[in-house]
Order: sequence, then C-alpha cells, then structure tokens
Amino acid sequence: MKAKLRVVGVSPQDVDSHRRFADKHHLNFPLLADPDKTVIKAYDLDGPLGFGVRRGTYLIGRDGRIQDGVLADLRIGEHEAFVRAAIKSGATGK
Repeated sequence: MKAKLRVVGVSPQDVDSHRRFADKHHLNFPLLADPDKTVIKAYDLDGPLGFGVRRGTYLIGRDGRIQDGVLADLRIGEHEAFVRAAIKSGATGK
C-alpha cells in the first residue's frame, strides 16, 4: 500500500540556499523559501524572540486542517518516526 503523502519543507532561507541544501542531501521533495516567515509564524514555529525557527512536522488534510503534528527542535528522529507512522497507518492527507 502506498501512502499518498506530499512532503514539503519550509524555511526562511533563500531559494539558492535551498537548492544547495537539497542537492547536498539528495532531497526528493521541494523546499519553499519563506524569508518573511509568513508560513512559519502561521504554524507558530518562529523561534524565541523571532530568532531562528522551530522544527515542526505536520500531517495536513486536503481540507487544509492540521490532523496531527510533532514539535521537536533538536530531535530529528521524532520527525522521522512521525512520518513513518503516518505512512504505516495509510494516511492519505484526506
């Protein structure tokens, strides 16, 4: 069974920075530039006092509503486990 999930990364770095990062790490999903932190603020991921960005992973339904999520600033493994669990459960983003 194939989960119908679309992965997208968002960060405040510019497009050229994203391209270099994606090439270096062989990413197979798009990275979106959000230099004004519009999306980052909408998901409450702006860092303390506006510095930096928190790490969040969300499962968002086709209706645009957040179905589930995980915040783990320094523990990348929690994000990986979250995505694996979404795939295993057959999440479709509906």
